[in-house]
Amino acid sequence: MPNQRPREPADESSPEAVKAWIQGHGYGTEHTTARVMGAYGFLARQGITYRDRKTDKARDVDVLASLRANRLGAVEMHVVVECKKSPKAWITRTSAVAPGKGRQVWSPIAARSVRDYVATYPVHRDSLPLPTPVAFDVIETHFERRDVSNPAYEAISQAVSAASGLQASLAQFPNAAMFHPVVVLEGTLYRVAFVGTDVTVTEILHERVHWSSSHNLDSPVLVDVVTLGGLPDFAPTLRHELTTLVDDLALANEPFLQDGEGGPFIAWG
Repeated sequence: MPNQRPREPADESSPEAVKAWIQGHGYGTEHTTARVMGAYGFLARQGITYRDRKTDKARDVDVLASLRANRLGAVEMHVVVECKKSPKAWITRTSAVAPGKGRQVWSPIAARSVRDYVATYPVHRDSLPLPTPVAFDVIETHFERRDVSNPAYEAISQAVSAASGLQASLAQFPNAAMFHPVVVLEGTLYRVAFVGTDVTVTEILHERVHWSSSHNLDSPVLVDVVTLGGLPDFAPTLRHELTTLVDDLALANEPFLQDGEGGPFIAWG
């Protein structure tokens, strides 16, 4: 065999190598998400940190998109976004049966005053409708490892954990606020439904998930899972839903909405 020259190691410090590394780790998904959310009326920020309530460690939020509330007494609305890039498809499992009668359909991740108000006047949950069939699970397909959690499950858990951690941070958010978790997927999303012995698989751009885990069994939360391609349609819809909820909550009488966790509401933004 002719002598072959040894292959030179790739220059990992070159701009091309750095660009490839960035693209492979999903940072572009975060920046695109922030740009799209900002284009549809949210104040989109990156680099926000919170303290994880389970590990007590500081962690980063991929994107925090807030509504620009200018009315005195308005509840602050923040969308907490976890971004993921996956070459493998994600699926949502659905059920035609709505959450059981007598159970609280969902509870917002919010200041106590907001949670109490929504529990007392549950009609306000209609501002964030839970469609049927109800999605209750998200799974990354073709994931065979048994020693770690499924990446889709971890993404939703991280979004919920970040929302809960920010809600508990009175130093950053001293006024009554609500934090809505969202997962943005750069990848393909399918809805799976079981009809008798048949299984239907339908590609979708967005799913609203009724999420329960070992940490929130008594108070399920809503988590939106949206593909990066579906984000331009999802962002204005979510903004309309949250704006409607802000308007509904503003109708509450002032003594009830004086937030014992952080004082009275103030104008912001």
